[in-house]
Amino acid sequence: VKKKTMGDAEQTNVQVVGRFRPFNRREKELGVESSKGVYIIEEKCVSVVKNKEKDPNGTVFQMARVFDMNATQEDIFRVVAAQPMKDLFTGYNATIFAYGQTGSG
Repeated sequence: VKKKTMGDAEQTNVQVVGRFRPFNRREKELGVESSKGVYIIEEKCVSVVKNKEKDPNGTVFQMARVFDMNATQEDIFRVVAAQPMKDLFTGYNATIFAYGQTGSG
């Protein structure tokens, strides 16, 4: 993936960003307190633990950015989409591909 400089930050052509959605009404009613098995380690790293006894650290995924449940749509737009939108209006191509479970937020 080719790197280029846009604005103040160095970016790559393709970035992977993870967002962990807020709990839905049903989850809140059940008293769910955390996303079972998903741990945000830092701003750019998340760990997914399927079996804590066999693999307590789980699988670690490095991303361009990880957003927790408290992130707003505005937070995500500002970090993920604002610069590509500016670039789009100055003649560059821009694509933001969002993928997730239907109805997940």
